[in-house]
Amino acid sequence: MLTALIGAALLNPSYAQVGQPQLTSSSVRLALTPDLNGHISDEEWDSLGMSSGGRVFFQWDPDALHWAGEAKSDQDVVLSLDYNGDGWLVGDDNYEIRTSFATGEPTILVRRLDATDKSGPQWKPGGLAAGAIQVAAAATASGWTLEASYSPPSNAKPKASQRLGIRVDTVGQDDDLGEPFRPRSMAFLVLQFNSSINLPANMSWKPILRTREVAREEKLTVEYEIKRDDETIDFDRFSYRGEGLIGDFIATGRQPFPPFDGSKLKLRYDSIIAEEARSGWRVLRAELKDGLNEPVVLRTSIRVANFIEFDFRMTNTLNASDDAQILRGSIVLKSSAMGRLEGDFNLEAPSDWTISNGASAKYLIYHPHGTFRVPIEVIIPKGTVGVFPVTATATVGERVMTKTLYLTLK
Repeated sequence: MLTALIGAALLNPSYAQVGQPQLTSSSVRLALTPDLNGHISDEEWDSLGMSSGGRVFFQWDPDALHWAGEAKSDQDVVLSLDYNGDGWLVGDDNYEIRTSFATGEPTILVRRLDATDKSGPQWKPGGLAAGAIQVAAAATASGWTLEASYSPPSNAKPKASQRLGIRVDTVGQDDDLGEPFRPRSMAFLVLQFNSSINLPANMSWKPILRTREVAREEKLTVEYEIKRDDETIDFDRFSYRGEGLIGDFIATGRQPFPPFDGSKLKLRYDSIIAEEARSGWRVLRAELKDGLNEPVVLRTSIRVANFIEFDFRMTNTLNASDDAQILRGSIVLKSSAMGRLEGDFNLEAPSDWTISNGASAKYLIYHPHGTFRVPIEVIIPKGTVGVFPVTATATVGERVMTKTLYLTLK
């Protein structure tokens, strides 16, 4: 058996590749939402490391997992995901999501590794809900680039402090990554909202925010609480900016570093989020400099929000039926603003469905970051099978906000 495995690895270098550690600069992954368009822009992504085709990336936000890669023209990009972070070949939570660009359009192949059978692990097709994976790809001079997201079901959304096993590889289009019993060396990552670079061992910090979610045209305030156990630690400058997609839409600046009050101090950052900023999770970057050493970098995630966000409190999967079915639940409108909001709510479903409750409503939210609940009842025709959109819309003045739930009937 060992001789056979060695021979296979020599014929197919991708076998050996997935068995080698994927070295990464940091095991901490910040909440950061990319713009899926197939083009990897500066600071849009957090680097995971390198693969045979080029750079690969991985990050998350509370709705989805995101990955990207640079590949040669004859390569696919493969995400290996151990969702429980307990090791490949353990349990049934291991997925391989493979994207090809061989035809000039991205195609996705998903298989799940089920290692619960004592007689041996097995590959099983699919395992992820239809529409849960979104990809964008673009050709480049040396090959192609991929940007992708996976949105887990509502009962399994990513959360801070969660541990994942991850690797992102570029492999030959014809390379099968092997039998189900073949091990993969995973990078074990921790999902967080804060991280630091070059932080001295005897220094600590934390951001103090009223909320991490701020609507466009609203004010963001962050206080950085910094503590030191060594009085020789000191700095002369404090600079701040937004990274990547938020960089042009939030305040940038620098100021002298204030003196410590004994062992601690607080630094304050204020900015209005520009109206043109794209919604999503973004990273604020603060740097503490002393003129001699590499700067201490403090990074924290915030979310640029629409004035109204939607929380669908209903199932997204039903079994098909020979009788008409009733989908009941609610949609909660969540304000991201500091003042009163009011406007119109509307719900759209496929034309042959009947919205018996919740098709439209006037909403009024008095309090900062308050909510308004809309009860929903939808009648689904008998024999309906497939994936169907249910779209909520809310207005605030001339602004229109929407969110779509994809309902699967199988």
